[in-house]
Amino acid sequence: MPRRGCGLGLGLAGAYSLALLGDQMLYVFLPSHPAEAGIAASSLGLVLSANRIVRLAANSLGGVLSDRLGRRRPYLLGMVLALVSTAGYLVSHSLVPLLVCRMLWGIAFSLLVVGGVSLMLDHSVEAERGRTIGLYQALLAFGTLLALVLSGLLTDLLGYRGTLMVYVPLTALAWASRCGCCGTGRPLTLTRRGARERRPAPCPPSAGSTRACSPPLTSLSPRTSRGAGWSWRPSVSI
Repeated sequence: MPRRGCGLGLGLAGAYSLALLGDQMLYVFLPSHPAEAGIAASSLGLVLSANRIVRLAANSLGGVLSDRLGRRRPYLLGMVLALVSTAGYLVSHSLVPLLVCRMLWGIAFSLLVVGGVSLMLDHSVEAERGRTIGLYQALLAFGTLLALVLSGLLTDLLGYRGTLMVYVPLTALAWASRCGCCGTGRPLTLTRRGARERRPAPCPPSAGSTRACSPPLTSLSPRTSRGAGWSWRPSVSI
């Protein structure tokens, strides 16, 4: 994996792990203490599976949004929904609000996973895509494991709502860390709309001279039709 892609993968996996904390805590705590969240034991299966049911449709939605809006916006939307759902767990005291938060988390999860994989593919070359995605998924799995272990420790020490009071700012930190860093990371190039690029041949060196020729300058030929002008255009949609 290229160095830039490796750094991006670590950042995305770290943010994903923080956004996942509230969800993983529910799997650790609710099976033994459902009354702490204001739900009956008979509702436990519905609450813990609601996000997975929503993901059946949300995964396709994440792909459509990523193609139409670029990688950045759907991914950040997923981070916002993760923050809202984690805060919702904290303030929910009955089944219906908690169920709504779980459904929001299902949408958030789909946007984060689809967006993260799309960003990693944008940074990988075709010959290394298998390794790139394999390493990225391994980082996500490691983050999930850490979230489960941490949730078990904190719920024993702080209880259900005390742990969520720690997780809400951590999820906000994940969102803030990705706000300026979740683009594709590829440089912006200055292009001219409707222009044709012409590359003149490099000048030959003078006889007997050791001075290297200056690199050729790229000349731009503007089109005569309407709409020509300078514009910043990213090489890959973000």
